[in-house]
Amino acid sequence: MIPIKNNIVVKVVLLLSLLLVGTDVCAQSFAELLSKGEEGSVFIVKENYNLGGKKVSIPKNSTLQFEGGSISNGTLVMNDCLIEGKAVFNCAFEGDVANEYFDVSWINRTGDIGSKVNYAQQYFKRLRTPYGKHSLSTPIRIEKATKVYLDGVFTYTGAITNNGSAIEVANSSNCDVY
Repeated sequence: MIPIKNNIVVKVVLLLSLLLVGTDVCAQSFAELLSKGEEGSVFIVKENYNLGGKKVSIPKNSTLQFEGGSISNGTLVMNDCLIEGKAVFNCAFEGDVANEYFDVSWINRTGDIGSKVNYAQQYFKRLRTPYGKHSLSTPIRIEKATKVYLDGVFTYTGAITNNGSAIEVANSSNCDVY
């Protein structure tokens, strides 16, 4: 299906469907593919893309449509990119996403949902957790995010913090927690 924006067919750029089962696609080929895209392109992520420690930019207002792939090991410059599908990231970020919230379940890192929220707020101002039951062993300390939507039931199993809370909003933070 070809996406349509404002009654205009959007160019779809298919990231290489290489027959390299179980291997990563190198940063150079990933960056080259993104550089061939133009503003508003749709990039289908079917493979595991290793950025090789490099910074790679997505064209402005484009879409990353995840269909089983992942992006790791580097910095991804988002440029108001829309994320669709079950995204998997293990990298640093610059810029923001076009989504209402950055879903912390997209982060493929060791640790509980609390550590993922704490990590993601370094890069994004609007975060959400997936709906469900969450066991927290790491306290959530909101310092940089401006909106955090905690969806589900949270059970805290870690050590009690100074204020006795598993979720803490720093005094200097101007944040709404839902």
